[in-house]
Amino acid sequence: MGQRPSELSGRHHGESGEVGSRSRSSSTTLEGEQAPPYSPMDSTADQFNEWNGSTNGSETTANSPQNSFVYDGARPAKATRRKTVILFGETGVGKSSVINLMAGDEVALTSSNLEGCTLEAREYSFTLPGPPGEMPFCIYDTVGLNESEIGVNTYFGAIEKAQELVKSLHDAGGIDLLLFCIRGGRITATMQRNYRLFFEFLCEKKVPLALVVTHLEYEDVMESWWERNAETFEEYGIRSNAHACVTAIPPRVSTHAAKREESRGALQKMLRDALSSPKSPYVKEVRSWFFSMADRLWSFLKKGLFASLRRKDLLTRLESRCELSRDEAQRLTDMLMRGG
Repeated sequence: MGQRPSELSGRHHGESGEVGSRSRSSSTTLEGEQAPPYSPMDSTADQFNEWNGSTNGSETTANSPQNSFVYDGARPAKATRRKTVILFGETGVGKSSVINLMAGDEVALTSSNLEGCTLEAREYSFTLPGPPGEMPFCIYDTVGLNESEIGVNTYFGAIEKAQELVKSLHDAGGIDLLLFCIRGGRITATMQRNYRLFFEFLCEKKVPLALVVTHLEYEDVMESWWERNAETFEEYGIRSNAHACVTAIPPRVSTHAAKREESRGALQKMLRDALSSPKSPYVKEVRSWFFSMADRLWSFLKKGLFASLRRKDLLTRLESRCELSRDEAQRLTDMLMRGG
């Protein structure tokens, strides 16, 4: 039997006991295989310090009805550029519930009612009222990886959606913030892969990242979860500029109404602080961006699968599924086959 993934310290009252904190060792077991904690390839502390402000969930108080998110719909008229936020994470961690929490209504389908392909995205627009002024922004609720390695069909579905996503992001003027949604529980290889997919592959480590930790309704003080577990994220190389410890439990569960409002306020403050940065959004030319994503996603293929792909089949799939010209498909095929 494979060993259990690393677990984060948790105190979930009313559930099956206390989740134990993991041993502080030089190597860590992830989904049944022994591996060292992942480290970012070349990001530096200076990069994160440059982006960091006073964004800390512990400074947040519950928001008042007069100063809250305003949901503007799925695709409002774009009179001025909205800040762009990418929300990502595994299925079931509560991404759509976070959207609904901000909107104050069920505007996003939850994972039990929604299946999607990796990198498929749905856009939702909001405005944060002032002071100091209104802040319009849009969130792309994006389907992440649900496994640590992917198969051939998943790969082609993902790069097809990657092409759509990078075009939308380019047209929106780039990416201002990444929101990594995780469930308060354990760090897995899949969580690390999602971090790499969006922070390294999509944004080349040039976009600030904030963590949204969900399912904390049974914590006496939600922020205390982060105080117990922040060090573990550092050890795994998952680094963030801000965080919010929340519950996105639906309004019908009235016993957690106060924590739900506290969570909404934490999200509001974190987003306003993070999006107030004067840093320019990250954006690339569409074809270059797409080719880079396709090449890097290739590294997530299950071991040995690339050897079973013939060049002709790969070329045909790229032409048909990604609507590339023959020349573009040939260039990308050559890039992928060299990488394999």
